[in-house]
Amino acid sequence: MIRERLLAGLNLGSILWPTVSGVLAVACVILAIIVMDLKDELFANDNEVARIRMEDKEQQKKLEKWFKRPKQSQIYYTALTEAEIEQLKRKGLADPIQDLAVDLVKHPELIPMEPVLGGTMDFWRDAVMVLGPGRVRAEFEDGHIGGHMILEYQVSDSGKISWTVLEAQD
Repeated sequence: MIRERLLAGLNLGSILWPTVSGVLAVACVILAIIVMDLKDELFANDNEVARIRMEDKEQQKKLEKWFKRPKQSQIYYTALTEAEIEQLKRKGLADPIQDLAVDLVKHPELIPMEPVLGGTMDFWRDAVMVLGPGRVRAEFEDGHIGGHMILEYQVSDSGKISWTVLEAQD
């Protein structure tokens, strides 16, 4: 009888629901804290990914600028006199300095180094310097390795340019 009174006095619903509600509220708070921490970590990771991508783009731009060969370039250095330039024009070169550089770029077979890692050896058109009558200094590379060379050129009366390698260094 005492037991029945105790059970009757203790309304299980009045104890059970508040307890369950309290436990669920605590669980929700804990989950909210975990979600906020994960959100902050995800935000930090997104910022790090964005920073790395930006650095990668900047590095890519530097590499493209370094290795890019201009389609139209200008030779900035020549030791030829006006008389020597005029003599080359009489042999058929419209713009002797540019014509020499453009013709040399068409002859990568003159480069004595073998390319590496699947590269292709080429002359840099804007790094061709006419040193004087019959002499040119040119730089070359394949994107991985490179060097420079001294060449001799001869221009026939018909304007045909021929090349001879005098010296090459990597």
